[in-house]
Parts: sequence; C-alpha cells; structure tokens
Amino acid sequence: KMKNAGTAGLVFGILGVLTFWIPFLGSFITLMAILLSKAALSKIKRQPKKFSGSALAVIGLFLGIVFFILSLCALGLVVFLFGSGYLVGKIF
Repeated sequence: KMKNAGTAGLVFGILGVLTFWIPFLGSFITLMAILLSKAALSKIKRQPKKFSGSALAVIGLFLGIVFFILSLCALGLVVFLFGSGYLVGKIF
C-alpha cells in the first residue's frame, strides 16, 4: 500500500497554520492543502487497496478549510486597513 496519498495535503495544512496570516501566501498554501487533500481522498476512495492515509487527508482538509477562511479574514483586514488609510500613514 502507498501510505503517502494524504501526506501532501497534511503538510500543506500544517504550513497553512503557520502562514495563514500572510496575505496571498497563506491563502495559496491553504488552498493547496484543500485541493491536495480532496485529490487524495478521491484517490483513496477509488483504489482503497492501493492507497491509504485517509486520516492524514481528512486532517489536511480540515486544517486547509479552517485556515483558508482565516486567511481570507486576514486578507480582508489588510485591505480594509489600507482602504481606510490607517496603514498608509503608518508605513509610508
């Protein structure tokens, strides 16, 4: 059995936990966690004798979804702060 089907999704999910607060990068990494985890779950469902690691894929999917939402909130906060002029005076 190939046990690494869900590993990539889990790795990107953990990276998403660490980077969700960085605009665009966090969103990209957490989106990759979602996509890779869904692909792994689909692969495991189609060929369960060949692939395993569904628990890893589910954890990666959960982390990806939760921190994707948080990364969008962080991105929205940055856009709001720049739009209101609050950060412009502090940075430039």
